[in-house]
Amino acid sequence: MRAAGAADAALKSYERAGLLAPGDIAAHSNQGLALKDLGRPEAALIRFRRALAVNPGAAEVHFNLGNTLRETGALEDAAAALGRAVALDPAHLRARTNLGVTLRDLGRTEDAVAAFDAAIACDSDHADAHWNRALALLLAGDFERGWPGYEWRWRATAMTPRDFAVPPWDGAPPEWRTVLLHAEQGLGDCLQFIRYAPLVAAKGAKVVVE
Repeated sequence: MRAAGAADAALKSYERAGLLAPGDIAAHSNQGLALKDLGRPEAALIRFRRALAVNPGAAEVHFNLGNTLRETGALEDAAAALGRAVALDPAHLRARTNLGVTLRDLGRTEDAVAAFDAAIACDSDHADAHWNRALALLLAGDFERGWPGYEWRWRATAMTPRDFAVPPWDGAPPEWRTVLLHAEQGLGDCLQFIRYAPLVAAKGAKVVVE
């Protein structure tokens, strides 16, 4: 029911299961997930902690706890919970990636990049880890590594590249060719990056801005 979007009905079923089997970790954890879906993160935290009281070694519950703590703004506690999930299940890529995002938001950029690197070491094709690693590197001013990684946005987000009949400019000398600069994301990005249009023109290109 929860997967179908009926979080209220799912919660009632999970609560009934919890009453029938108080030691069932899944019943408590699923209550937490349903409450989180219903926008009640504080109540969800109670259920996740109840599940961990039954089985403190459940990596997935630590993961859900960490995500919910993050939603409430308790980033230090979220990082601890997600770190525990990773310690219990080193192959939990979502936990590694969300740990990296939380560390990045805490301003611990180097630790965040290390968490993303660990996720990528487990799965070199993990788009979310690559994408968030790029954001962390850009935040730290490491443009040399950050911008190439930013290309993972096409796989990690809902953004899709424009379909042009000509290849994208790769930054090589344009040799008096025409370069089209077009909007990709929000207005703020457009206002920030339009500053670089004169630099493109200075390389010898005819610049067209859309």
